[in-house]
Amino acid sequence: MMETIRFCRTAIIGLFFPGLFFFVQQSYAEPVQAVTKATPEQGLEMVRETSRRLLESIEQERLDVNPNQNRLYELIDEIVFSKFDFYRISSRILGRDWRKATSEQKVQFIDQFKIYLVRTYATALNKYRGQEIEYLPVRTGKSTRVIKVQTRVELMDADPINIDYVLLLSQNGSWKIVDILVEGISLVVTHRSSFRMELKEKGLSGLIVKLKEHNQGDT
Repeated sequence: MMETIRFCRTAIIGLFFPGLFFFVQQSYAEPVQAVTKATPEQGLEMVRETSRRLLESIEQERLDVNPNQNRLYELIDEIVFSKFDFYRISSRILGRDWRKATSEQKVQFIDQFKIYLVRTYATALNKYRGQEIEYLPVRTGKSTRVIKVQTRVELMDADPINIDYVLLLSQNGSWKIVDILVEGISLVVTHRSSFRMELKEKGLSGLIVKLKEHNQGDT
């Protein structure tokens, strides 16, 4: 699980700011049309606004000078992760195990996986020092329902990194984040690989228990 933690700590610099995707559009295609046709520009603005709201909330509540991890967890969940489609992300990470899972197992996995990501990102966010974010042109492909919001993050002591967000137009007409790419490395693929051995040895129930233990260890 350590490789996923390293991935998340790198991704955080852009997660609460901009970026997402590697264009595997077929994986996200859906036959149902969205109720409202949102534009790619609105997807970019959603990413911008999410980062602005989070940083503004941290400043207003002075969490940057008086850290309160529980409150930071709440802000990340409310402001950032409300923009994620965790059902779709989880199904792509677990694949066959997701299709075989009970409704209760699916809920349990999403709950524990979200807690795991919230706490990992919160740790990384504490290291943010106002790095400059460059928003690049939004990329679209054959499907207008999938876009890639691209960003480049300037670092103080290293080369810039590219962080991209893959957005899917949901059935209610809003953009939802379905993957994050850090220098081309996918959050979905990274966690699929990281969880593979646990799933093989102990199944989904075992993975859920392991995530829960990890999350409780961070409290």
